[in-house]
Formats: sequence, structure tokens, C-alpha cells
Amino acid sequence: MTNVEPIRIKATEIRTIFKEYPIDPIILQKRGAIPGLIAELSYLDQTKSIEYLRIWGEKKIAITPLFDKLCEELARFNKIVGTTIENQTGTNLIG
Repeated sequence: MTNVEPIRIKATEIRTIFKEYPIDPIILQKRGAIPGLIAELSYLDQTKSIEYLRIWGEKKIAITPLFDKLCEELARFNKIVGTTIENQTGTNLIG
């Protein structure tokens, strides 16, 4: 296996990129939380988690609707507490 150097981007470059292509920070949080939600669902319902993993990988559903559907699935197992989403260890997955 070859060593791969990480990409280094200066903070000023990031600010320039976001000015040109603004991204809603909420969408970014949801996007970041989706893999954890799918992982959490895998402990509760493996079939559903594989379904959602395929949906996520194939980009069949937009981020917000997918996030909402995953939250609904986890709510069925009472894993959503207030406005936080907790994993098996009680760690908040978003916010």
C-alpha cells in the first residue's frame, strides 16, 4: 500500500470556496450524521440498514429526506431523545 499525503487547504481558500458555493451548515451536519445513523440502525435492523446504505451510496434520495427517514426508523426503536440522536454508547450523533 502506498502512502497518501492528505490534502492541505488554507483557511482563506476555504472561505473563498464557501463564498462562491455557499452550503447550508445544517445540510452539512445532516450529511455528516447519516453514516452514523445507518450504523446505529444496523444494530437494530440489519435489513433496513443495508437498504439505507444502498440508497445513500446510490444517491437515490436527497440528504434531508434521507436524514428524516433514518430518524423515523430510529424513532421506532426509541433511539431519538429530544432533538439529539444517540448511538449505542449514548453519544450524540448530531449537533
